[in-house]
Amino acid sequence: MADDRSTKGALMSSPEQFVLRSSLTSPFVRKVRIAAEVLGLTDRITMVPTDAADPSDALRQQNSLGKYPCLLR
Repeated sequence: MADDRSTKGALMSSPEQFVLRSSLTSPFVRKVRIAAEVLGLTDRITMVPTDAADPSDALRQQNSLGKYPCLLR
């Protein structure tokens, strides 16, 4: 039987990081930021501003609808 402790320790030692593509004025983004704060995930999320009106913004490749908030791994 394999020992899962080494796998769990590796997962817990380097938590997954996320990117939140967003507009700082969006009420939907505020809800995501509040939820992240309540869940203690703010240190794992990097905020990257986006312009949904700009067709050349990378958001279009990351989210086909071009909407935010968009949380990426």
